[in-house]
Amino acid sequence: MGSSGVEALKSAFSAASSANEMATLVVVAGVVIELVALFVFAKGTPRAEKVFLILGSVLVVLGVAGEYVFSGRVAALGAQLQQLSDQRVAALGAGQARDHRIATQAAAHAADLGVTVDNLQGFVTAKERVADSRLAELKKFVAVNNARNAALIRQFETDEARLEIARNKALATNSARTAAVIAELERDKSDLNKARDDALSAAVGTKKDLADMTTLLNQESALRQQMIAVLTPRDFSSQQQAVLRARLSAFAPMRVDIITFGDTREIASFGQKLAETLQLAGWRPKVWAAIGASGNVVGVPIFTRKASSPTVEAAASALEGALSAQQISAKKLGHFEGADFPTAVIGPPPGGDTADIRVFVGAKQ
Repeated sequence: MGSSGVEALKSAFSAASSANEMATLVVVAGVVIELVALFVFAKGTPRAEKVFLILGSVLVVLGVAGEYVFSGRVAALGAQLQQLSDQRVAALGAGQARDHRIATQAAAHAADLGVTVDNLQGFVTAKERVADSRLAELKKFVAVNNARNAALIRQFETDEARLEIARNKALATNSARTAAVIAELERDKSDLNKARDDALSAAVGTKKDLADMTTLLNQESALRQQMIAVLTPRDFSSQQQAVLRARLSAFAPMRVDIITFGDTREIASFGQKLAETLQLAGWRPKVWAAIGASGNVVGVPIFTRKASSPTVEAAASALEGALSAQQISAKKLGHFEGADFPTAVIGPPPGGDTADIRVFVGAKQ
C-alpha cells in the first residue's frame, strides 16, 4: 500500500472516531431525556419501579460516559502509536537510503577497479596469481643470495685456513725473520701511535685556534655593532612617539626644561625631537643650548627640583622608563635647587621661572 492509501486510512479512522464520540453523546442525551420524562410524566408509576428505572438509567449514563471517556483515550493512544509507527518507518527508510548509498559507492569503487559481480572471482584470482608470482621471485632472490653468501663463507674459511698454515710454516722455518718482522711491526705501531698523538694534538690546537678566532670575530662584531650604535643619530620614529605619548600623557601638562650640552648636530636635533615628542604627550617642554660647557654630560640625565611633589617624581621616573624602553640611555640622577641653570644657555632667560623637571641631553652613550 502506498503513502496515499495510508493517509486515506488515517483520515477514515479519524472520521469514524469522531462519529463514535458523537453517537455516544446522542445516547447520553437520550438517557437524560428519558430521566426527565420519568420524573415529569410517570406520576402513577410505583415507587419501586421508578427507583429501578432511575437506577438503570443512571448506570446506562455512567456506562456511556465511561465509553466516551475511554474511547477518547483509546483514540489518543492510537494516535501516539501511529506517530511512533511513522517515526520507525521514517527511520527504517533513512537507514535503507543510507545502505543504498553505501552500496552505490561500493559499486562505483568496484567499477573504478574494473570489478563487477560477474568477474569478481577472476579479479581475485588474478590478484592472487600476481602475489604468488612476486612471492616466488622473492624466494628465488633469497635463495640466490643465500647460495652466494654460503660460497663466500666457504671461500673465506679456505683462505683463513691457508693463511693459518702459511703463518705456522713461517714461524717454524724462520723464527728470527719473524721476530724481526714483529719488531718492525711494533716500531711501525709506535710510529703510528706517535703520529696519531701528534694529529690529535694538532687537532686540539686547531680547535683552540678556531675558538680564539671565533671569539675574536664575535668581539669585532660586537665592537662594530657598538660603533654603529654610537654613530647612528638618536631619533624617534612615529611608532616610538606613539608609545612615548601613551606612557607619558597621564602626567600632562607637565613642564620640563631641556638643556643640550655639546655643539654636534646630533645632540641639538635629538633635543628638539625629544621636545616634539613630549609636546605630543601633552607636556610643556622648553629647550635651551648650553654655551661652551659640554662637560662630561653623556646620555640623557634627568633631575627634579628638591622637595617636588610626588606627581613630579613619578613623571620623571616615567620619562626615564619610557626613554630606556626605546634604547635611549636615560637615567634619573638626583635633585637640583634654585631657579638658575648650572651653565649659561642660548635662548630666552628663564627669569627664575623654571620647571620642576630638568633634562640634560649630552653625547650619545
